[in-house]
Amino acid sequence: MKALVLDQSLTVRMDVARILSQQGYQVEPCGDADQARAYLARGPVDLAVLDLAPESGGLVLARELLVDNTRTTSLLLMAGSDEDVSQANALAPGPQQLLKKPYHEIEVIAAIQALQTSPQPLGKPRALVVDDSETFIALITESLRAILDMHAVNSGESALAYLADHTVDIILLDRGLPGMSGEETCRAIRAGSRNHTTPILMLTASEVDEAVISCLDAGADDFITKSGDLRVLVSRLHSQLRRHDVEVQTTRTRIAQAETEAASALAEARAGLLADLEHKNRSLERAMAEQQKAEESLRQSEEFNRTVLASIPDCMKVLDSDGRLLAMSDNGRCLLGIDDFTPYRNVDWCSFWKAEDRAAAIAAIAQAKATGLGVFQGFFANLRGEQKWWDVRIAPVRGADGQISQFIAISRDVTEEKFTQQTLERQRVELERSNADLEHFAAVAAHDLKDPLRMLSTYLTLIEHKYPDLDVKIRGYLKHACDGAQRMSKLLDGLLAYSLIATSTQETPIVIDTSLACDEAIANLLTSISEHQAHVTRDELPVIHANHMQLVQLFQNLVGNAIKFCRERTAKVHISATCDDREWIFHVADNGIGIDPVVQKQIFGMFKRLHSPAEFSGSGIGLATCKRIVERNGGRIWVDSAPGVGSTFHFALQKLLAEPAHIARPDEASDVKTDTRCITGATGSASA
Repeated sequence: MKALVLDQSLTVRMDVARILSQQGYQVEPCGDADQARAYLARGPVDLAVLDLAPESGGLVLARELLVDNTRTTSLLLMAGSDEDVSQANALAPGPQQLLKKPYHEIEVIAAIQALQTSPQPLGKPRALVVDDSETFIALITESLRAILDMHAVNSGESALAYLADHTVDIILLDRGLPGMSGEETCRAIRAGSRNHTTPILMLTASEVDEAVISCLDAGADDFITKSGDLRVLVSRLHSQLRRHDVEVQTTRTRIAQAETEAASALAEARAGLLADLEHKNRSLERAMAEQQKAEESLRQSEEFNRTVLASIPDCMKVLDSDGRLLAMSDNGRCLLGIDDFTPYRNVDWCSFWKAEDRAAAIAAIAQAKATGLGVFQGFFANLRGEQKWWDVRIAPVRGADGQISQFIAISRDVTEEKFTQQTLERQRVELERSNADLEHFAAVAAHDLKDPLRMLSTYLTLIEHKYPDLDVKIRGYLKHACDGAQRMSKLLDGLLAYSLIATSTQETPIVIDTSLACDEAIANLLTSISEHQAHVTRDELPVIHANHMQLVQLFQNLVGNAIKFCRERTAKVHISATCDDREWIFHVADNGIGIDPVVQKQIFGMFKRLHSPAEFSGSGIGLATCKRIVERNGGRIWVDSAPGVGSTFHFALQKLLAEPAHIARPDEASDVKTDTRCITGATGSASA
C-alpha cells in the first residue's frame, strides 16, 4: 500500500510517515502540493495525508482528488484551526477522515483503520484476467464487460506488478501461462499483502483430477475449463464474488468492532490521561500552595528571628566552625562600641580576649563541640575603654550532615553582678571573722569572769557566816548580792554553752539515733524530774544526720523548760516525731503555763525573758541556744502555744534519703545506758 504525506512541517511529515510505515504503508513525504502532484502522476496511492493550512496547498489537492473518478484514494485531513475544520466539512463526500492538530498517535492509527474499513463507492466489481491468449482475453472481456470492470495482462509477472499497486475483486488466472505458471502466480498472490484474500478462479484446459488438485493446492478458490459454457463461468464468478462479499463484510464487521474497541480504548486512554492530568494539576496546585505556605512560614520565621535578635540585650555573635567571627547583633555592636563590623569579620574570636582568658575561651569552644554547650567568664574592655566582665555561652549549630557548621556565642555583661558578688564575698568573710572573734570573746569572757565571780560569791558567804549578828537589813543586802552572783554565774554558763556550739569538735553531722540523744538528755535531767515529780515520755524517734551532743543539749533545754514552766500542776512532757517527704518534725509538748502568741517570735532571741527572776530562774539564753543548734544542723524551730494550755515546741531536721550503713553510738565513756522512754519523778525509776 502506498501513501503520501503533505505538510510544511518536517517534524509532522516524519512523525506521520513513521506511524504509516508501522501500519504497512510505503510513504512519500512531500513538503508542498506541487511535489505531491508529481508523485501522484507516477501512479495511484491508497492514502493521502493532507495538511489543510492554506500555505501548504493541501485543501486544493483534496478537492482535486475527490472529483477525480479514476482514483480511489482515501484522504486523512489534518486541520490546524477551526477555519480549516469548516473548509474540510465543505468538501465533496468521499473516503476521508478529519483530525485536528495537535494529534495523538492513537488518533492517527484509528483514522487509518476507519478509512481501510469504510465502504467503497458503488460500481462494477474489478476483475484481473491473466492469460497469454489475446483471443481468449478479447472473448472473455467482451462477454463479461457488462458485469465486471475488466483489466487484462498476459503473464504472471505482469499480474504481480499490477496487483502490487491495485486492488481487485476477482482474478481469472490461466493455469498454463508461459514462464511463471498459474500455480506459481497463485502462490505469489497469496503470499502478498494487498490482494491475498481476493478470490482466484483458475482457468484450465481440462477437468483432469491432477490439474484440479494442483490448482486448489496452489491457493485457487475454484476452477473452470476454457472450453466450457460461459454461463457456467458467469455463475461461478457470481458465486465467488458473493463469497468474497460475505468475507469482506465479515472482515469489515470485525474491523468495525475493532474500531469500536479501539475508539473505546482511546476514550478510556483519553479519560485516563485527562484524569492523570487533572490529578497532576491538583498535585501541582497543592505543591504550589504548600510552597507558598512554606515561603510565608520562612518569611515569618526570619522576621521572628530578626525581632528576637533585635530584642536580645546581650552581645550575640555567629562564629564559623574554626571560631572566626561571621556576624554580630546590633545590640552586641552597641555594647562593644563597634560602628563598622567589617574589620572584625573572619577574625579569630579567641584572639580578642586577654592572655589569661584566651585559654578559657578556646576550652569553651571545645566544650561546646563535645557537650553541646560551652561556658566561661572573662574580662574584656570595649572600644570605649570600659572594663567589663562577660558571662559567655557557646552552642554549636549542626548542618544536615550532622557536622558543626557554625557556633552561636552569647555574651552577657555581668560587671555589676561580679562586683556585687565580690563585695558580698568580702562582707561574708569579714562577717565570719567578726562572728568568730565575738564567739571567741564570749567564750573567753565567760570563762575568765567565772573566777572573780566565784571569789565574790565565796567572800560574801564567808561574811555572812563570820558575822552572824549583822543587822537584818545588811543580811538582806548580802543575800541579794549572793543571788546576783549566782544568776551571773548561770548567765556565764549559758553564754559559754552558746558560744561552744559554733566550735563543737563534731562539725560534720553524722547518722545518729535521736532516741539515744533524747534518752541521754532525760538522764541528765533526772534530778529535776524527781524534784518536780514530772512525768516525761517519748515515742520511738528516727535516725537522722545531726550532731549528737548538740541534739542532747537541744532536748535537755526543751524538756528542762517544760518542767520549769509548770507552776503548781504536775509537769507532763511528751516527745514524738512525724515525717513528710523531706524532713522529720520533732514535737516536745507540755502542760505548762503557755506562751502568749504576741511574744512567741521573741523567745528565741538572746537574753529574752518573759518572767522576772523571782518567778522563774534562768539566763534567757536557753531557747536562743536551741535555735542555734537547730539551724546549724540545717533545720528550723517554732512553737505553738496559748496561755494556760501548755506549749508544743517543734523543730524540723532533714530526712535520710536511704537506709544508713552505720549508726553512730554515743561515747561509751558517758555511761548513759538507762532506757528512759518513760521516766516518772515520783519513783525516780525508769521503766520500759
